[in-house]
Amino acid sequence: MEFLPISIRINNQPILIIGGGNVALHKIVLLKRFTNSFRVIAPDILPEIKQIQGVEYVEKVYEPDDLKGFRLVYITTDKTDLNQQIADHAKALGCLVNVADNPSCSDFVSPAIYVDRHMTVAVGSDGKDVLASVKLRDKLKLWLSEN
Repeated sequence: MEFLPISIRINNQPILIIGGGNVALHKIVLLKRFTNSFRVIAPDILPEIKQIQGVEYVEKVYEPDDLKGFRLVYITTDKTDLNQQIADHAKALGCLVNVADNPSCSDFVSPAIYVDRHMTVAVGSDGKDVLASVKLRDKLKLWLSEN
């Protein structure tokens, strides 16, 4: 295992998401359970993202100064070289970075999460088998709801 499972407070921390497509939308939907403060930067942003409460969006090309003031950065573009460049810039500024679909460039990965009031169950696979993590999370969710 490469990634330490931890819980981190993000409810008062703005989250930066670079990329405005379906992967960005998916990340926002998952993270909305924990925070309501996002900035999305991309030349093209899905209309569904623009309609989500708490999302500030800027339709433009990424620039290194966009990273200032953020602790968590999700990089969701479909351009591998750009993702690596953004990750390098963000890490140099001390940001924690998640590069969607590339755990080897990431400081953290997102587990499959089940939340029930004040209890959280997270199942991770170091980003290597997301489907297996989701299946196990769903089994645990069922077991917990029955017991």
